Amino acid sequence: MIAGCCARMPKTVYVLNGPNLNLLGLREPHIYGHATLADVEKLCREAAAKHGLSLDFRQSNHEGEIIDWIQQARAEKAAGVIINPAGYGHTSVAILDALAALEAPIIEVHISNDLDLPTLPAEHFDFIFISNFLEHLESGTQVLNLLRRAGELLAPKGKLVILQPNFRLLGWRYFDFIDHKTVLTDTSMREALDLAGLKLEREIIRFLPYTSKSRLPRHPALVSLYLRLPFLWRFFGKQSLFIAHHGEQ
Repeated sequence: MIAGCCARMPKTVYVLNGPNLNLLGLREPHIYGHATLADVEKLCREAAAKHGLSLDFRQSNHEGEIIDWIQQARAEKAAGVIINPAGYGHTSVAILDALAALEAPIIEVHISNDLDLPTLPAEHFDFIFISNFLEHLESGTQVLNLLRRAGELLAPKGKLVILQPNFRLLGWRYFDFIDHKTVLTDTSMREALDLAGLKLEREIIRFLPYTSKSRLPRHPALVSLYLRLPFLWRFFGKQSLFIAHHGEQ
């Protein structure tokens, strides 16, 4: 018998919230929305439960306390850390150093209703994921502006990943939601990425089902099985996946 062969994988995800996020829903709701931090915690716990994870959800207005929590996550070998450092994301070298010492995956979260994202520094992100969002914008011009801004925020070797309903595959079902305003297909997405100065690295035209209006089951195990069987994508895929990076790479 080999000792440790049955050791458990880490199961706890830390969700850490920085200063003033206790005022979420009250402070500048036109930018940060009306959902409260309690609403965010509820959504996080529901998502964790679906994936068999436990959640440690915390908020502090004090830099040192946040650093202590990051170090605690490291000591307890957390499965991952999701952090919204708020204002500390722009000023705290100490929090950045603590995160650099983590061996677990880290996701940095920012909340904003401003498409320009003016407070974020250039080349800040290694990875940007845009999911089911571009079709809600008012025009193709807004789509281009957002993609250009995403390109500015990407680190030199960063990746932009877009998951997007495809009008060419959906037809008028694309407008099953009243707030879908801008029509996008795989062809128009390729053009938009090019105009934004981004180079398309990979595309999967038929990828995920249009599940939000589908009767197909959504259990995580079935989703995992679907992703492992690409031949099913040809029959059910109505959303397209695009992976892009800086054109100069």
